[in-house]
Amino acid sequence: MDVFVGTFAEQLAPYAVQLGEQLKNTFMRMMSDVKAQSEANGSGDANYDEASDKTMAAMGVMQTVTTLIISLDHSPEIVAKLEEAVLPIVRHVLEEGEIGMAYDSAL
Repeated sequence: MDVFVGTFAEQLAPYAVQLGEQLKNTFMRMMSDVKAQSEANGSGDANYDEASDKTMAAMGVMQTVTTLIISLDHSPEIVAKLEEAVLPIVRHVLEEGEIGMAYDSAL
């Protein structure tokens, strides 16, 4: 998805805010699932693998959001709306202490 967004950023510009909203919703759902699994199941291997997979997918979503914002940096009005749409992702990462995940997805 990240490559697609980076390649077709210009064509996606009219839909960037909607895409950002969808990516935000996907990220928040994944992280909610990971937190619920973590609280409910302890440290079982199968559960750990599933939570790890969702965490990796959430990192991919964060990378896609980053690519979308960077690719549209020439359109400040779109970026401003997009940043507002994805602000809950940033808030979640900072409040839940998942800054390492944000750092890893930026690399």
